[in-house]
Amino acid sequence: MEFTDRYALSDEPFDKVREESEKLDTLGFGSYSDRIRDLTPRPQDLPPGATAFPVKYVRRSQSMQFNIADYAHTLMTDFFTAGGKFVRKEFHAPNDLTQLKEKVVINCPGLCSA
Repeated sequence: MEFTDRYALSDEPFDKVREESEKLDTLGFGSYSDRIRDLTPRPQDLPPGATAFPVKYVRRSQSMQFNIADYAHTLMTDFFTAGGKFVRKEFHAPNDLTQLKEKVVINCPGLCSA
């Protein structure tokens, strides 16, 4: 997991953009930004001309991003270290599952393809 930069771009001040979007929120969709403000780095408004973006208002924030490939590798390593193994089987009917001796079966199409 790492934090990566994100940029919001606008020709209008962000406070005005926020007010307008709140007016359009007719469904009352949940907004939790005030409740989770202390969990993530705070956004920074960058001064005009400080970036190559062709807009007047630029806000930089950071967002948590997971490295899925690295995480999958870690999970696979842990799985094999604990004695897990992959067995490829083809099932033609749901009843075929009753022939398995294993108590746990993980269906992972695509993840296990070679």
